Amino acid sequence: MGKLAVLIMTRFSDRRLDFSEVRKEIRDQMVIVTNKNVFENHQKNFDYIIVSDQYSNDYSVEMKIHELNETLNFKKLICFEETDILRAAIIRERLGIEGLNYETSLLYRDKYFMKKKVSESGIKCPNFRPIENTFDLLDFVKDHGYPIFLKPRSGMIGAGTKQINNSKELENWLRNNSPTNYLAEEFIEAPVYHTNGVFNKGEIHCFSAFQYINSIRTAFEDGVGDMVISENSKLSMKLKEYTENILNILSPHSSFVFHLEVFMKEGQIYFCEIACRPAGALVPRLIKMSQGVDILVEHLRVQVIQDYKPKISKNIITDKYIAGYIIPKKNGKLIKNCDEIPYEFIAYQRNYCKEGSTYYPNHVGDRHIEVILTANTEKELHERINLIKDFVKQNSEWCNR
Repeated sequence: MGKLAVLIMTRFSDRRLDFSEVRKEIRDQMVIVTNKNVFENHQKNFDYIIVSDQYSNDYSVEMKIHELNETLNFKKLICFEETDILRAAIIRERLGIEGLNYETSLLYRDKYFMKKKVSESGIKCPNFRPIENTFDLLDFVKDHGYPIFLKPRSGMIGAGTKQINNSKELENWLRNNSPTNYLAEEFIEAPVYHTNGVFNKGEIHCFSAFQYINSIRTAFEDGVGDMVISENSKLSMKLKEYTENILNILSPHSSFVFHLEVFMKEGQIYFCEIACRPAGALVPRLIKMSQGVDILVEHLRVQVIQDYKPKISKNIITDKYIAGYIIPKKNGKLIKNCDEIPYEFIAYQRNYCKEGSTYYPNHVGDRHIEVILTANTEKELHERINLIKDFVKQNSEWCNR
């Protein structure tokens, strides 16, 4: 294979996504599309930089990519977030770049198309229906009853999702929301798990499985977290086999990092949704600390490096239980900010808020404090999460006026 010109789209700073080591493996020219507030972090690792105030809203970026392609001849385009997946697919098709095309990308972006594809292959899903008007919703309720769960078909990080328990709640929701481009789903009361790893032409590498702590329904008040499941457990092996099946249904010849979510009820796995990009929040850091794998970098390596083999560090946490937890911002002004949390079982912590600032959180990623903690038992893990939440509550003061 000849030299490749590699194009990357990301708003991440080098604090989250450091290209220094992987740049040594890639001899080809590299170009990054990124935002003004982080581009200086990346200068040393790229031959060209396309800078925008917020490239996600700047569609002149495509003009610059098209112009550069005349001389660089891009062969790969890698993006790391939901909002770039379909945009990247359009660019690939237009410029003849290898990778997921638009039709396949829709299977990882549009919740209706992905569920339709997997359900037609015999995979169990909650009952679902695309929603384009109020009557679609009424018909779904008539067929399946309450409660139902509503999701934007192309949503992310829980934004715009809503559990509807009765006709009054549905009426209230419809007063403030347009029932267009949504997915209605049967509500399943069951634990939610997610799996992550590298998919490379039919095979999974660097597999990891997690159980969510809490859910979107309670995340804004109580926070949300991810508990690592032992890779040698029967549950992890079962989830790996299931995940490999799903990926081979959707795009067996593809290469990328994936993030899959499922329900588990009475031993039966129900498909929730899947993405062809690394997980967000604390999951990449948890994978790195528990498995020694930088999943963000592997998302680039598996698409660019010929004869791909994952890079795995031996510097990992070996505690039996490890989890990440996000404590959400409150709606209002932060009068007193929490100091550093003083517990020895905390392996990592970060505070995102400043005293005197006012916040209006609108999705589960709007965090006040995030932590990674360890424990010897699952019971102890949950007890320690409660200790952390209590400490933050007692040492923070919010004014919601």
